[in-house]
Amino acid sequence: MPTSLSWSEVTAIENRFAGEKHAAQSEKTRLESQLSGQAAAVRQKYAAVRQVISDEERNLRNGTAAGIRRVQSEHDSEVASLDRQIVETRQQSAAEVNDLSEKIRVAQKKVFALQWQCTKQTEQKRKFASLRFRDYLKSVIWGS
Repeated sequence: MPTSLSWSEVTAIENRFAGEKHAAQSEKTRLESQLSGQAAAVRQKYAAVRQVISDEERNLRNGTAAGIRRVQSEHDSEVASLDRQIVETRQQSAAEVNDLSEKIRVAQKKVFALQWQCTKQTEQKRKFASLRFRDYLKSVIWGS
């Protein structure tokens, strides 16, 4: 088995397949060109679609942002209104709360005084409960 070819044999083989090689390279070039054209067409087609989607997204974002600002401004006015109502209610009720607090303080003083008198009378009752009529006569008669 030969391990090398002569120059003439190599040239003959190359000449025999040169046409097929040239045809394959031409086909490859044509297909690459066709692929590039199709890729450009797809990119161009979807670039327009992408632009439409980007415009829609921008419009939706702007609309949403405007809605959020509107809701926040409505909310802010409601919060401010509620804050004013709270302040007014506190001012109106402050006098009543102070009056009720004073009444409670006076009532507590009266209850304390009544408890003190009740305790004092209970103590006096206890002292006189042990006294008998006989003891009273002795103290009157003997003056002790």
